[in-house]
Amino acid sequence: MVALVLVATLSAHAALFINNNTACDRSLYIYASDANLPGPCSYYIWLKVPAGTSQAYNNTGALNAPGYVWRDASVGPAGYITMQANGSWDAASLTPYPATPEVGRAGSCAPGNMVTVTAGCPYILTWTSLGGGNVLVDIN
Repeated sequence: MVALVLVATLSAHAALFINNNTACDRSLYIYASDANLPGPCSYYIWLKVPAGTSQAYNNTGALNAPGYVWRDASVGPAGYITMQANGSWDAASLTPYPATPEVGRAGSCAPGNMVTVTAGCPYILTWTSLGGGNVLVDIN
């Protein structure tokens, strides 16, 4: 799987790869920024990641599709917004907005790149920068 992800990063620009290797469905919050709102974690979006599945998005603009809604993090749930395709992936969290994201890139709004949670359906959430703005988010 890792080899396939690394090969895919060669042709993708700022791709996001998500793996949920747990037995629990997850609500993942992704944080991003672009030229319109360049501060780290200016936007956030909620994604459902079913147990034992993987998802991939070519760029931040790929989540402007029906069924997905980017929100302005300074406004909250009412602030619907469109994201540019050349945006940056900044952070991720299984803890709902407006809590601080759990993991992310260096210099973003997240405290680090790995967190372990033992309560409920336990997990280890990991953020791995693959180069070129590409990111792998693992939920184990």
